[in-house]
Amino acid sequence: MKESGKYRLPYRNLSLGEHTYSFQLDNAFFAQFQDALIDRGKIDLVVRLTKGHMSGSLQLDHEGLIETTCDRCLKEIELPIEGSMHLLIRHADEAMGEEEDILLVDETTGALDLNEAIYDYVSLSVPMIKSCDQQTPCNSEILDRLRPKQDKMSDTAWDELKNLKL
Repeated sequence: MKESGKYRLPYRNLSLGEHTYSFQLDNAFFAQFQDALIDRGKIDLVVRLTKGHMSGSLQLDHEGLIETTCDRCLKEIELPIEGSMHLLIRHADEAMGEEEDILLVDETTGALDLNEAIYDYVSLSVPMIKSCDQQTPCNSEILDRLRPKQDKMSDTAWDELKNLKL
């Protein structure tokens, strides 16, 4: 993953209170991550940061479309995703151990790097099963090929066994 200054917030230099940032996540953002779950997409992200004296909080709200393949028919689809996540912000020297919902402020630069947190929480909003919807139905030709075919010969063998009287 490459470092990106675009998603680093100058936490130390911010005044106390609420701050709002808007970002647009596109293909270039997702290309930073190796073996990414999301390769292509366009997602609007709103970050609400609340800074207090000793700690802060972060609200990430995102909504948009990702380009992926349908798990049933392998057709290229645009899948709508949306989500929201609340995180706590702590200074690196205060945090004890690893916790999932806590972001650490880099003490040397005073910056808050949101790159991985944004990617992780956007990825969590992708459904486990990605499939076509009502407006764009699955490719019926592919689905027909995937359905098991009835073997006529095996049917007749079973029919003869049913006629046996024991």
